[in-house]
Amino acid sequence: MDFGKAFSFTFDDPDWVKKVLIGGVVTLVPIVNFASTGYSLEVTRRIINGDARPLPEWDDFGGKLVKGLLVTVIGFVYALPILLLVCLMQGGIMLLGGAAGSSRSGSDAAGGAIGIISVCFGCLIFLYSLLLGIVLPAAIGNYAAKDQFGAAFRFGDVLSLVQKNLGIYLMVLLIEIAGGLVASVVGSIACGIGLIFTAFWALLVNGHATGQAYREASTKIGLV
Repeated sequence: MDFGKAFSFTFDDPDWVKKVLIGGVVTLVPIVNFASTGYSLEVTRRIINGDARPLPEWDDFGGKLVKGLLVTVIGFVYALPILLLVCLMQGGIMLLGGAAGSSRSGSDAAGGAIGIISVCFGCLIFLYSLLLGIVLPAAIGNYAAKDQFGAAFRFGDVLSLVQKNLGIYLMVLLIEIAGGLVASVVGSIACGIGLIFTAFWALLVNGHATGQAYREASTKIGLV
């Protein structure tokens, strides 16, 4: 993977200022901002297809909005285990808190048990979040390549992409983290206003990295 290209490709487009400005404004508007995610998905698709101009125009706005919504749904479905773990943790804490009673010994025992539950579930949530950061780009890449919503849930293909190309998808995770950090720092320089546009730029970085990873990983495993 070309680590640096994911960060610089936006600026290779002669109209990048206009496109990023539009993207930043779109990102501000609730519901409409799904189009920004759809725009990033189009970047992913173009990178997979080897397009020399991966930064698309802001046309077919409705199509971008719908695809962005579908990407959000994909992320939500893959994140469901985290929501389940949080609910179980909160439920356990509430039960222990209610059962502790008013005695000092019962309260101390419940406090210790709550601490153990919080640590255990916290570790599970962290580990699954890490796994999610590796697997989700493969699922989104499969969706972008096939242009089929169900392709994101072909778990055999998705897991094959990750298992046989773990280093590539770890690189995607690192790029996403680095992009978020750069966007936060640079955006904060302009009294926070710049965050509107750097956040959209970070979304483009993620889209490019996801496309690179899928193109390289799918070639290695012969996924068509």
